Amino acid sequence: MLEPNEAAVLFPGQGCSVAGSRELVSLYCAELYEHARRALGSDPLARAEESTRFAQPAIFLASLAGWRAAQVAGFSPRAFAGHSLG
Repeated sequence: MLEPNEAAVLFPGQGCSVAGSRELVSLYCAELYEHARRALGSDPLARAEESTRFAQPAIFLASLAGWRAAQVAGFSPRAFAGHSLG
């Protein structure tokens, strides 16, 4: 059990929004984004609302970028959890 003032990280699954994540992805996952874009033949962030094919890679990229940003900022959680892909 977490003590007061301790933090946990919850990674989302499909159904969450990746709107506004492009800047973080560009900063923290640029190479992985390019791999995903080439593999899918399209931008997964722009097409995430269309289907699971694009949503899952977009959510992964946004989650990973957010986590990397948190690490750089010195965030140190005690626990992690995730939904679906998260």
